[in-house]
Amino acid sequence: MLEYITADALAALAKVIMIDLVLAGDNAIVIGLAAAGLPQEQRARAIRTRERRRQPCCKNSSSACL
Repeated sequence: MLEYITADALAALAKVIMIDLVLAGDNAIVIGLAAAGLPQEQRARAIRTRERRRQPCCKNSSSACL
């Protein structure tokens, strides 16, 4: 198992993690910019809607996942 943990593999993993962090930050900025022009009530709803999409879905078997 340890033969798979090489410097190249760790560098590739670090790159993937950095890309993921950059894209997550980018998403937050875009959502913030899009919500900035909304009235306060709608702004809070737009931001919360984004957070709900990240949560696991299908709490009951009859509902479809989005």
